[in-house]
Amino acid sequence: MTPRLRVSALALALALIAACTPEGPDECEKGERFAAPGCDDPIDASVVVPAACYLPCADGKSCPEGTTCTLAYVDPCYQQSCLACGGTELLCVP
Repeated sequence: MTPRLRVSALALALALIAACTPEGPDECEKGERFAAPGCDDPIDASVVVPAACYLPCADGKSCPEGTTCTLAYVDPCYQQSCLACGGTELLCVP
């Protein structure tokens, strides 16, 4: 493998790793909230969502196009010290 091809392959691998790495709380836009899945079974009619940044919502009319106001089952103590394992929150989910 030539050095130029080796550098291109490395750049491609690093780009793929960056694209597959989930966003964290520091990467959320203004008004968004980082939510991670709760650690027990979902409560009532809540839905487990992937760890990501979401806009909070109060009703079905407050979400941007392409998202739905969903009762999500989340970890209320993500990266914090507390004993709660899961709770629900209304989030705009794609």
